[in-house]
Amino acid sequence: VPTLYDSAEKIASGAVHKDIADRWTPDNTNTRIPAIGLHDDTGESNYQWKYADVNTCSASFAKLRNVGVSYTFPKKLLTRTKFLKGATLRFQVDNLCRWTANKYDIDPEAFNANTGTRSSLTNSGTTKPTYIFGVNINL
Repeated sequence: VPTLYDSAEKIASGAVHKDIADRWTPDNTNTRIPAIGLHDDTGESNYQWKYADVNTCSASFAKLRNVGVSYTFPKKLLTRTKFLKGATLRFQVDNLCRWTANKYDIDPEAFNANTGTRSSLTNSGTTKPTYIFGVNINL
């Protein structure tokens, strides 16, 4: 009896991950893909594959999240202007860079392990840097 996994059309359509075609079976014992139990077409069988240990990778990472620089102008310099009592310039960069320990360069904070997709807030699967510039003037 053909099963969900024996259907080349299901694999080709993306309903079943292509690696499942190379899963362990009595005829295919030289594989890293675990055997899949007998299930109906309810999606339960895909959970076995999705959550198999063969699909895990390191989630170790390091980020430079926030770098800020501020410069307050000296009072001596401001007294020459006659109208400025204070002035400060600020610059901040958020999410400047990231290092990941996995070969897929997956950012664990922008990756949904349940769906296997990147966050909708990002384009490349990582949080993009933001730049903030501020000026504070006291008259």
